Amino acid sequence: MSRLSKYRVLAAGILSPPTAAYLGLYVYLSLTRSSSDVNDDSVFRFAMVMLAMITPFLLTLLLAIVDRRRGTLTTAGKVGLGIAALSLCLTLLPLQALVGRLLQARNAGTQIMPVR
Repeated sequence: MSRLSKYRVLAAGILSPPTAAYLGLYVYLSLTRSSSDVNDDSVFRFAMVMLAMITPFLLTLLLAIVDRRRGTLTTAGKVGLGIAALSLCLTLLPLQALVGRLLQARNAGTQIMPVR
């Protein structure tokens, strides 16, 4: 086994958080730019951003599963998988924005009654 393939899960795990952030930003900006009504399709945009941000972790998980089946998953690979798992925390940012947007829409729908 070559030296580079021995550390591919670690390399993918290290690159997972910045890749997830970049993909999330790219998908959000491209969908916002192409949107005709930004407020109307916010749920779709945030859902697509979350899916894009999960992709690097899934790729690292796939590499780890392949290495485990071969019996070549090393401690460095497990560390890489752990780092990639931390990149899932980045999906909390669009999730918080989605919840805030939904609460804002709900509060805008309620009418404030004047106090006498």
